[in-house]
Amino acid sequence: MIPTYTITIRNDRIRSYLIISWLIFIPHLSYFLFLISQGQSAGIKGLILIGLGIGYRVILYITQKKPIYPDPVFYFLMTLFWLYQESYLLAAIVTILDIFLVISMTKMVFIFTKYNIERKAFPYKKYSWSELDNVILKDGILTIDFKDNKLIQAEIDPNSLIDEKEFNYFANDRLVNNN
Repeated sequence: MIPTYTITIRNDRIRSYLIISWLIFIPHLSYFLFLISQGQSAGIKGLILIGLGIGYRVILYITQKKPIYPDPVFYFLMTLFWLYQESYLLAAIVTILDIFLVISMTKMVFIFTKYNIERKAFPYKKYSWSELDNVILKDGILTIDFKDNKLIQAEIDPNSLIDEKEFNYFANDRLVNNN
């Protein structure tokens, strides 16, 4: 049986994305508090939605130890709020920000099989072994060298427990048998 290797690429920018997410959250919270100070019920509805979003993250934190941050659920609730307020432009902006957050927070994973390599990230891509010149994993750095001189080189997630020697033997065997 030929093994399959799953390698997750390290994403050092997640902390920055979380900060940006909080920077988008703060104006919403400020706006809802402003609406409440003006005696408008929309502010209370907005705070209820924020509470639901934060409550959802708190439950995830308690059950799965996932961090608390304004996630896609928060953005979805804010989109509903802006649609309810008939602010379609703001609803569209929040939706676009939600899409960007989901894409940026998705881990890039490479799956190496006997037949091909799949990149499970946006945009999804499948490579055949015959497109490649070399694949090597050394000192926690994955290098994928293409015949057309493209190069993918990235540090792997430290939680990806891969035997480098075994993986390199597998990759070399696939390259030799497909060229």
